[in-house]
Amino acid sequence: MSTLRANQIQTITGEVILNSTGSILQTVFNENSTYTFNSAIRIYESIVSVTLTSVKANSRYFMTGYSHGYSSTSNPRGNLGFAVQSGASITRLAGVDGQYGDSWGTLAYPGGQYNRSFVYNSSVAAGTNLTFYLLGAGYDSQIGWNFPGYGHKNCITVMEISA
Repeated sequence: MSTLRANQIQTITGEVILNSTGSILQTVFNENSTYTFNSAIRIYESIVSVTLTSVKANSRYFMTGYSHGYSSTSNPRGNLGFAVQSGASITRLAGVDGQYGDSWGTLAYPGGQYNRSFVYNSSVAAGTNLTFYLLGAGYDSQIGWNFPGYGHKNCITVMEISA
């Protein structure tokens, strides 16, 4: 039997990201139907982004993203990642470029649905403008994200959670 706890949110690995001492301060969402084709393999590129202004200092941010990946080559693998931008500084949060990175995730032929979540423990001040990016990469070949005709969208949701 499963237990539903109204005062707690956990990641799939059991990490508690919201309990009775924290609260969701804001939730932002963005989607697009743009087709994005990776220009290189094993390099994460932006698929969709969302911008918010932090409500409190040192908040946690729960991110979740979705996209549909497609490649016409056999056995292409791909994955999603996240980055955050504050001012001119961009920090990769999830998704490692290169031969020993993590873009080897899930097969993208004949098409695959990709989901990923991540928790970012920030040290930014209240009133800071942040742009969160959902990234996509292919390991074996270039991948098309949100291939036309499949009816999917690229989506990112970010929740600011008080520490």
